[in-house]
Amino acid sequence: MKVAYNMNSTAFQTRMFGGAGVQFQKTFEYVKKAKVDVKKFDMHEDKLENFNILHSFEMHRDTFNLFSLAKEEGLKLAVSSVYWPPVSVFKSDEKKKDLGKLLFEKIAGLLPSPFNPFFIAYPYKGFLDKADIILPNSMMEAEAISKRFNVPMEKFHVVPNGVDKKFID
Repeated sequence: MKVAYNMNSTAFQTRMFGGAGVQFQKTFEYVKKAKVDVKKFDMHEDKLENFNILHSFEMHRDTFNLFSLAKEEGLKLAVSSVYWPPVSVFKSDEKKKDLGKLLFEKIAGLLPSPFNPFFIAYPYKGFLDKADIILPNSMMEAEAISKRFNVPMEKFHVVPNGVDKKFID
């Protein structure tokens, strides 16, 4: 079993590195220590046919085409969602949602067409539909994604973020 890890092409090119990038690096480090045959996918050197699983971190538009191609090639797909919806999703009073967020929620969540401009910028629904397993950091994240994008809870397996030993003290 060979696993390709993938993240958007500019993730490590900025000084604002954090969140999903740290999750990517640390997950890779510890999965490799567990003796899993895992490799950081190099778009210019690697071929999907040499892998069984593609694990994508974040649901970023830069990685969606590779994710889609991997599905067509028969790879199993995992996505670490790294997703947090606008706060308004958790409010019970619908009137508090602004019109822009409401439109985004309805259009981006219901129309996963490549011709939908919301889908091009935010391909979440496409990732979620294609993924064989979705790996959120919490049950709250899983429930928010499930509700917002109409994804069955059976596709989720929660993997909480760990904490480096350097932060214990």
